[in-house]
Amino acid sequence: GGLPDYDHFSISPVQFNFPGYNIFGLEDEIIAFVGDKYANPVRPETAVYFTTTGGIIQGSTLTNEMGQGSVTLISAEPQPIHPTLGAGFATISASTVDENSQLITKETIVLFTGVAQVSVTPTNIDVPNNGSQQFGYYVGDQNGNPLAAGTTISVLVEGESIEAQGDLSVTLPDTQSPAWTSFSFVIYDIDTTNVVK
Repeated sequence: GGLPDYDHFSISPVQFNFPGYNIFGLEDEIIAFVGDKYANPVRPETAVYFTTTGGIIQGSTLTNEMGQGSVTLISAEPQPIHPTLGAGFATISASTVDENSQLITKETIVLFTGVAQVSVTPTNIDVPNNGSQQFGYYVGDQNGNPLAAGTTISVLVEGESIEAQGDLSVTLPDTQSPAWTSFSFVIYDIDTTNVVK
């Protein structure tokens, strides 16, 4: 293997979203992938240095024979605030030196999610006889970001002669997209002789 090349240098977190905004001491692994200009792994024990705008991160790692090395990101102060993406988003930077002795840097974004918030609209239930009513609901953290991967969301609708369809059981992926904070369901009256209120 040769020396690092910018076009063959990348970093990635194991978790793009982890619940570290309000809980300190949680860990996320950040992996560097370093190749030379021929797309081969760089020579073993090439140093890669790390910084973060949120929490605490180990300062450096040495690559293995596959050109990979990892460090641990720890949730702690400061709570991250990204200038564009907002509260909860941290920028992780990794740097090394190429064959021209120039510093090369790559970045990735990690979302530190916080306390769960839930809201439903509308708040009143008035399903017409033999009709339906649609509801939207929000599940995210206090910063408007999606909760961490593996979070399960369940909607339970109780009442006689009704059924519900829609986002009644959701398991969140490892995502940073706000699309995973908005959900909906519909309640149907299945008995034409009753009105559910």
